[in-house]
Amino acid sequence: MIRFILFCLFLGSASMASSGGHDNTIPSVIVWQVINLVILFFIIFKFAKQPVIDFFSTRQKDYLNQAEKYKALFKAAEGQYADIKARLETLEQTRNESIERAMREAKEMQNQMIKEANEVALRVKEEAAQTAKLEVQKLFQRLHNQLVTDAVLAAKHVLSTDIGSQDHGKLQTEFNKNIEAVNP
Repeated sequence: MIRFILFCLFLGSASMASSGGHDNTIPSVIVWQVINLVILFFIIFKFAKQPVIDFFSTRQKDYLNQAEKYKALFKAAEGQYADIKARLETLEQTRNESIERAMREAKEMQNQMIKEANEVALRVKEEAAQTAKLEVQKLFQRLHNQLVTDAVLAAKHVLSTDIGSQDHGKLQTEFNKNIEAVNP
């Protein structure tokens, strides 16, 4: 700083000498300006030195802390990048295998579904056949019952109208003979 002041003084005198000044003395205005400038620099230096130093040291610490944080974040990001890259490579390598496995599983699932559908269809057919068989048996039973009922009614009608007392006696005699023949 003092060097700067001396440089300004010599520069001023050199410019006066080159401008054709008559004497080699520094004009009093310049001397007072230099003195005022020196006093101003001294006051600024005296009172503003520590706050300026504190301000810049605080900024330096903040910048260093932020730089450390960013370095840590950068390292974490690099780690995540490497992890993602490794996963992508693994996925790329196992892509065909995964597709083949998925296709095998889909084929197995399809076969299982077809097998189950066939089993259900077979069970439905068996149940339908059993139901039809039962319905046919019920129908035969009803027809048989109806036929017996109709035969009894017809026989009753025939017996009551066509058979006389002689025929009735004759039938009883034959019936008794048949029973005796069965039970000796």
